[in-house]
Amino acid sequence: MRVDCEGAPRDLGFDQGRAMFEGVDAELARILRERPAGGGIDELGRDVARHFPQLAERMTGLARGSRVDPMALVVALARASREPAFLLRPALAFAARTPRTRLAARFDLSADLCSVPIVRRSAPQGGFESIELTLPWLATCLGGVNAEGLAALLAPPPLAISGGEVVRAEATCHAPAMLFVQQCLERFGRADSAAEWCLTRPSDGSATILLADATGAVVSVELDEDRRRVIEPPLATIDDEAASLPALLAAGDAAAVQERTLAHRGVVWIDVADRTLAVALDREGIAPACIERFALSRG
Repeated sequence: MRVDCEGAPRDLGFDQGRAMFEGVDAELARILRERPAGGGIDELGRDVARHFPQLAERMTGLARGSRVDPMALVVALARASREPAFLLRPALAFAARTPRTRLAARFDLSADLCSVPIVRRSAPQGGFESIELTLPWLATCLGGVNAEGLAALLAPPPLAISGGEVVRAEATCHAPAMLFVQQCLERFGRADSAAEWCLTRPSDGSATILLADATGAVVSVELDEDRRRVIEPPLATIDDEAASLPALLAAGDAAAVQERTLAHRGVVWIDVADRTLAVALDREGIAPACIERFALSRG
């Protein structure tokens, strides 16, 4: 499913909430039923508003559009950041030149506990338009590409940050690092500028964000609590997109597949030059994965 969102931050969220009303309401009711709000929720909401005000406004609009309690979105965001296996898990990600620059990732999703991703087009007032992969209730995104040709993608978190030039964030923050993905797409057109911004912005938890742009530059920003570094990731060589998407769906944790704990798999393939997303979802092996392509154009 694709959702089009335009305007100021609250308008962007309202458009998404109104379009995904039933899905958002059902998902948040389930999340709150399974795990009541725990400690640190107020601090997380406070720091999202302090350090990511545009996304906080977007969450407010999303809550209004879907007619849910805004605090429920904060609780869900806390679970997504603290328990990544619960809601989303970037199982693998890579950059490729074939010969154009592209980013790809596979997200393993629990059939019992996770929303099925959607595609969203964001046209923010005063920011860059982008096409993204996200969840029905999520104000940020898992990955996308903007009109300037910057692509950003959530990747598996680093095992540890050691070696190279390590920078420390300037402040303590409870807001998750996954919020950087949406902010980079809205603010920047080049990978180096986006990476430099990520280095000193405060956030909580661990994450890796792949960045690529229309010049062919590709960098990886690794974040672990207050430690950050930028590295040049190895580039894969894949010549056949049609063959590689099913291969990404098939690859992964054999033990988890055997136990059927990961019944949904979502693959996103971002073409920097075309400003497009190719998405494939595999739902419990019910049917062969269908590859859909989405562009920045409206509708």
